[in-house]
Amino acid sequence: MKKEIYSAIPMDRFGIRTLAVTQHESLVEAREKFLNDPDWTWCGGKGKKFMHKMLKKNLLDEDAYFDAHIDEAVDTNQRWNDFIDDCIIFAVLDEVITNNPVQLLHPSCAENVSHPKMPPLKLRLSVVEGIHSLN
Repeated sequence: MKKEIYSAIPMDRFGIRTLAVTQHESLVEAREKFLNDPDWTWCGGKGKKFMHKMLKKNLLDEDAYFDAHIDEAVDTNQRWNDFIDDCIIFAVLDEVITNNPVQLLHPSCAENVSHPKMPPLKLRLSVVEGIHSLN
């Protein structure tokens, strides 16, 4: 049985005050799609740079919404889940466009994450060899 590896992406470097947690395999798959699929296949032919700009604006708006409605930042809220999914997509897309690597939170720091939008992590984060993590 393959062990699931979880990674956490601090979004603060983009001005988004949350931590997006996902299976590491999802990051790898998203990166491969962005690197291999032609630019014209993204955002109705407008491309990855347009998608990057649009996602960032939408994520900043959603982040402000969840700051004002902290009680809605829960796993049972589809809007919250979509926000987290879009954060992950944006972080990987940013890496592809800007060549700035995705930064992951080091597992030893996970206990220190304290923000109303981030309940205690129930998943165990993993160190991924070759990926820069923030300590």
